[in-house]
This record gives sequence, C-alpha cells and structure tokens, in this order.
Amino acid sequence: MHLIVFQHTPEEPMGYFETICRQWKIPIDYIRLFETNEIPKIHATHLLIMGGPMSVNDEVDYPYLTEEKKSIRSFVKSGTPVLGICLGAQLIANAFGGKVYPCNEEIGWKEIRCNGTGILDGFPSTFKVFQMHGETFDNPINGRILCVGENVRNQAFDIGSATGLQFHFEITEDLIQNWIRTLPSTKRDEISCDTDIFLADSKSWCRAIAKRFFKKK
Repeated sequence: MHLIVFQHTPEEPMGYFETICRQWKIPIDYIRLFETNEIPKIHATHLLIMGGPMSVNDEVDYPYLTEEKKSIRSFVKSGTPVLGICLGAQLIANAFGGKVYPCNEEIGWKEIRCNGTGILDGFPSTFKVFQMHGETFDNPINGRILCVGENVRNQAFDIGSATGLQFHFEITEDLIQNWIRTLPSTKRDEISCDTDIFLADSKSWCRAIAKRFFKKK
C-alpha cells in the first residue's frame, strides 16, 4: 500500500488523516505542488488530494491544475482509489465535467445531511463538519451525491473509484486555530466553542473514512 498526496499549500496538510496513516504504517509521499509547480510521474495504490486557496479554474496561474485533472482521470480509469478534500473534491468534479464556481462562503462547523452510501455507508443521517470554502461544484455526469448542506447543497459525491468531500474531515484543533486567526474575535470564539463540542466526533468520522478508503477491517 502506497499513498500519494497532492498538497497545494503548506497550510493544508493531511492533518489527522496523516496521524491515522502513521499509526497504520501506510507509506506516504507528498507531492508539494506549491514547491514543484508540476506533477512528476507517480505510481501509487491510493491518491489523496488536499485543499488550497486557489480555484480549479485558475489554470493560467497554476498550470499544474491541468495535470492534476489528467492524473485524477487516469487514476479513476485504472480503478485506483482517489479521495479529494475541499479543493480536491472540486478538482475531481471538474475533471469529469462538473462546473466549479463561487458560492456563499462557509466557515466553521456546519450540519450536513448524509444518505449513507459509498464511503459514508453507515454514517448518521446528519452530522457536523468543519467548512472553509468559497466555491462549490456541480455534480458531474455519472456522479452520485452522498451529502448535501443547507446553504451549499453539494457536499460529497463519488464517481467511479473517486470520492470528493467538500468539508474538512482531516481537521485538527491546531489547523482550525491557524485557519481562523484573521477572523473577528467573536467568530473565532464561536468556532473555538464549537470545536470543543464537535472535534472528537469529526476525528471518529475521519478514521471511519480512512478505513473505507484503504479498505481496512
């Protein structure tokens, strides 16, 4: 088993998902696109695509986005498991023809509704997830919606061997504090309070998703 990770910014690493991989002794290779600006030839049993501040539409400024989408299609064609988080989910959607565009910004812990299929099989019908995004995606042709939100509808989907999750299931307290540091103090306090309530469950969901992704018993 060998995991390749596309990382778009130092501020968005694997978080708690990396902790799980280390515990399970799964080899990880980071492709730090903010340093390389290109994707080398890669071979892996699993592909994880992290978030980032850019849009999937910013191919002029970030030419590697075009190569990422090609890599996603290639991995899915071969049946290799692919998992995308936030920008990663939008890249998967866009790679298969789904439009990505601005939406009402979501920041903090938000409730989503889950239909309990795909990688989220057995999850509760509603649960809280951490959000930090200003764009959304249309479901691509042949995609299957797994979760929806009240303010931003499409929150998770799968297509072939790929799953995209708009929310940040990999989140940790340190990552949250770093991401919200420039927000007004009242918003920071609200998110910090919610984090005390919902983070433990979020880590449980992260571990469950990791098990499904790696097909571990």
